[in-house]
Amino acid sequence: MAKIVCVAEGNVRVGISEVGDIISIHDDNVELTGGGYANVTVYSFPGLTADEARKSLQSIQPEEATAFCTQAGVGEWSLDSPEEKRVWKNKEGKWLFLENKPKFVMTLANLTPQAKASMEDSQGSVAARKLILESQVEEKFSLDAENMVEAADLNKVV
Repeated sequence: MAKIVCVAEGNVRVGISEVGDIISIHDDNVELTGGGYANVTVYSFPGLTADEARKSLQSIQPEEATAFCTQAGVGEWSLDSPEEKRVWKNKEGKWLFLENKPKFVMTLANLTPQAKASMEDSQGSVAARKLILESQVEEKFSLDAENMVEAADLNKVV
């Protein structure tokens, strides 16, 4: 059984973490006790291993890269050096500048009670639980307006 550990109300750090941010993913044999787990929310997924949960979430996590300015000071960007800046690719496949990378890249902040119940229901199929997990997890890059500036030179059609 996979266990997904998320930030809870008592563990929020202003500007660093928010309720629902995914901190870690563990297998059932990992004991999640002690002071470090006092202010977190743990979601359990029967029939799903931690590796399967991680692989399932990889499709949601945005691709990141380092873009390089081809002519310093001119502002034309490519994936070759000398001047560099972090970029990320959104769901539409467009590269955007990554000005404020969140500490935790994915969140379950908008998890609905129905989805939570379905994910934790051991009677449902593993495939259904994976789909519910993927539909409820949200990447956090697009939640910051500063990360929504397009890197137009990287999106040119060749």
